[in-house]
Amino acid sequence: MSLFYFYRHTAFRLLVPLAAGILCGDYMYVEGVQLSSRFLPVAAFIFLSALVVLYRVFRRYSSQWVFGLFVYLFFLLFGVCRQHIRLQQTVVGFPASETLYRVVITDQPVRKERSILCRACVSERKDSLSLKRMDAPSVLLYFPPDSASKAIRRGHELLLSARLALPAHDGKPGAFDYPRYLIRKGISGAGFVSAGKWQVAGYHPRRSMQDRAFDCRDNVLELYRDLGFRADHYAVLSALTVGYKDELSESIRESFSVSGASHVLALSGLHIGFLYVLLFFLLKRIPGSSTGTRVFRVATTVILLWGFAFLTGLSPSVVRSVVMFSLVGLSQLPAGRTVPLNTLFVAATGMLAYDPFWLYDVGFQLSFAAVASILLVQPWLYRRFTVRNRFLNKLWGLATVSIAAQVGTAPLVLLYFSRFPVHFLLTNILVVPLVTVIIYAAIVMLPLSFIPVAGQLMAYGLDILLELLVAVVRGVERLPFASIDCVRVCHAEVLLFYAALLFLGWYMVRRRPRFLPAGLSVLLVLSVYRVCMYVQDM
Repeated sequence: MSLFYFYRHTAFRLLVPLAAGILCGDYMYVEGVQLSSRFLPVAAFIFLSALVVLYRVFRRYSSQWVFGLFVYLFFLLFGVCRQHIRLQQTVVGFPASETLYRVVITDQPVRKERSILCRACVSERKDSLSLKRMDAPSVLLYFPPDSASKAIRRGHELLLSARLALPAHDGKPGAFDYPRYLIRKGISGAGFVSAGKWQVAGYHPRRSMQDRAFDCRDNVLELYRDLGFRADHYAVLSALTVGYKDELSESIRESFSVSGASHVLALSGLHIGFLYVLLFFLLKRIPGSSTGTRVFRVATTVILLWGFAFLTGLSPSVVRSVVMFSLVGLSQLPAGRTVPLNTLFVAATGMLAYDPFWLYDVGFQLSFAAVASILLVQPWLYRRFTVRNRFLNKLWGLATVSIAAQVGTAPLVLLYFSRFPVHFLLTNILVVPLVTVIIYAAIVMLPLSFIPVAGQLMAYGLDILLELLVAVVRGVERLPFASIDCVRVCHAEVLLFYAALLFLGWYMVRRRPRFLPAGLSVLLVLSVYRVCMYVQDM
């Protein structure tokens, strides 16, 4: 295995220049280099015209590199321009003084310790001179936790007076850049709204698809409350099934983080994978192998996956995972061998072309790093040992998936969370089967909830499983040396760590002698860099 292994995947050859273009576009914007919003369509037309001409001129194999070079340049330029457009849409020059705004609450308010947080969309701004239309920037509004603010709901249209702006960055080297973080989340500003300086002006009549999805999710959450789920059990069930994490207490978050089970609370690839496997297992029972039967299976699977995404409020993490598994399902339509890794690269390319901000999203990075690592490492690791016992073989398969995912995500976990869970393997062996049963039981419970006795019995059994899950997580948390904390790494170290993993992994898989010194050299550079940074901080 070498770089050619990735190069032969067409989507990977497009993903790399697109990601590089997004990074370049972000750097150029920070440095003050501005591009016109008309630049992208003009440049795209010129490059597409050039590609058509080059394709017809350079048909010989020896000359096709010229055509490939222009394709790379096109995706690089597309990434630059797409990132510029998203930044221009997000960065808004709000007035420096307190101003009157008309806003629409877009998400359900979240109760904080000393405030109520609402995400809103600014529809109008009223200056002292005129009423100006704005490009509907998204902002964070903090209200005092009084009886009036507790009545705010998604869809309310408010008239308020506040000073909106991005939080100031303290400027310390290496400090977390919170304003940049908000911009990459699509947030244009934030502000505190004092009591008495706002009022409900009405209910926004226009309902988007996501608004309807949120309503559907809220109905499911209300059903959980009606069935008797309370406190941590309700919070964990809501996070596992519909991705609602606002009710999770700090203690339960810390327990899952220390034990290495935080990924099960983030509704993403793991949960969509469970649902995909269940649907695939059920639809596989339909007899027949004709094209029509395959189309029916895939279409049903894709429709149900997107129905589940709608049920969870169309959150970005779920949409990413559903896109991925939808492409996996569609790739099974034509006869022949599918390439899951190429499907992963196609999903990443399409999603970054749609929203380049996702490149900076931690969930996006962890999801694709975990899936890529499982596809690359798990098959090789699984074949190292032959386990004849059926139960032990399933256990070994689960362990290899956990190890592979942890190898792929460990550098990013250290970068963003400065923590490494030591007992992650034990946690995943115990927790993942439990989470699987809980998700399937919740799916069965939803239709049975309309039958009083059956619904209550299912809810009682599910509550016992949730109690067991919380007990297992907290038990692992109490083990000695449960996690290694305060491990500080930088982006350069993460890149070097991944390079060392690739070289050493290729050596172990392919037994190519040249990869061993390359991997050891990268580890040496990483060690020297680490020592230099430590000496500098002393």
